[in-house]
Amino acid sequence: MNAELRWLQTSDFRTWEEFVAAERDPLDCSGWFQCGVCVPGDLSMEDFQFCAATASALAALKQEYRRLRFLLVDEFTREEIERQLHDFLARASGSSWHEIRGQLRERMYSEYESTKA
Repeated sequence: MNAELRWLQTSDFRTWEEFVAAERDPLDCSGWFQCGVCVPGDLSMEDFQFCAATASALAALKQEYRRLRFLLVDEFTREEIERQLHDFLARASGSSWHEIRGQLRERMYSEYESTKA
């Protein structure tokens, strides 16, 4: 069993168009995202929230959130965030959703837990 992405949206902007239009340093940035993840063929889905960050942005994040779970990206663009998320989900596998969820929670927060780090 593997994890599959159903949807992805930015938490910091109302639309992806606003996200793309925002002026920022793509090599020193971070932001929050939400996504729906499931097992292929399953009708049920679980929502997750995660912080995507470049290596340069991590120092400031770690000062604010000591135990932050994050997805490291080379560049803070929609394409790179989607690519890294798909790669991460492709590596999450197990014999049950419980096993897969445990792996996902290494980098993301489930809808059933607090995002306070």
